[in-house]
Amino acid sequence: MSKNERIIESWNANAEAWIDTIQNQLIKSRVNVTNEAIVSTLKNLYPTRVLDMGCGEGWLSRTLENEGINTVGVDGSLTLIEEAKRSHNDGEYYHMTYEEFVDQPKPFSYTFDVAVFNFSLLAKEIEPLLSAVKDLLSSSGHLVIQTLHPFNFGHPYVNHWKEENHEKIGRGYKKPMPWYFRTISGWKDVLNGVGLTIVDCIEPINTESLKPESLLLVCQKSE
Repeated sequence: MSKNERIIESWNANAEAWIDTIQNQLIKSRVNVTNEAIVSTLKNLYPTRVLDMGCGEGWLSRTLENEGINTVGVDGSLTLIEEAKRSHNDGEYYHMTYEEFVDQPKPFSYTFDVAVFNFSLLAKEIEPLLSAVKDLLSSSGHLVIQTLHPFNFGHPYVNHWKEENHEKIGRGYKKPMPWYFRTISGWKDVLNGVGLTIVDCIEPINTESLKPESLLLVCQKSE
């Protein structure tokens, strides 16, 4: 089984545990820092329509909709998409893996002002996905990525696969998940390689530890 397949298998196996983690606010860094960071970053771009890639159970989509921003969610876990629809009856959600998103015709006849990956870019080969999402952006649109801050993982500070066992984020998780660690220059290289330029870099800080909780990259199409 490839690492990409293991990522999908892990999310399917752990979907109920993830819903419990989010609904009970068990990840303190999200509650205290990174949720507000991603919402404020997106609102400051003044979008009319947002594409939430890897939307999970839909908390970010619901939050943006409550702010009057039309938001569409996409996720590869059927359980998570069903929960998103249950929690947000009027929301627009699609059950689609990233590979399916790249390979099949998109269900959208319109463009987006912003596309966001909120802790949801986990694979090594993400260039086709980024290119497909870039094609759905308006001419002045932005792509926003929030990811774990690479400085918090010590050595080796090189691009490489890591494994998440979920022991620090909640209960009931059944399968570990591989994820691909990137340095800051690693993110720059992959984004530049698909014609995206980083126009802002934000490092939300934990005010108690004075360490960054995440890395936020705001990108636009390269000229």
